[in-house]
Amino acid sequence: MSLITENPDKELDVKGLTCPMPALEAKMALKKMEAGQVLRVECDYKPAAEVTLPQFFNKGKLEFEMEQKNENLWVFYVKR
Repeated sequence: MSLITENPDKELDVKGLTCPMPALEAKMALKKMEAGQVLRVECDYKPAAEVTLPQFFNKGKLEFEMEQKNENLWVFYVKR
C-alpha cells in the first residue's frame, strides 16, 4: 500500500529551512499526531531531503515514501 495520498492527515511545509530544522519540525508535527496518520512534508533543501529526513524517519522506524517533484522540491509522506 502506498502512503502517497491526496488526503494526508496533516501537512508540513519546511521549505526555506536548513538542517536540522526540517527534521525538528517533522518531529514536533508527528508528536501531535495519532498512530496510523500520514504527515505530508514539503522540503526544498537537498541535504535535508536526501540525508537528514530519511535518517530521522529510519531511526524512528517510521514508514515513509518520498517523491521528488523537481530539482528543488521533495515531498515526503510519513506514517506515524
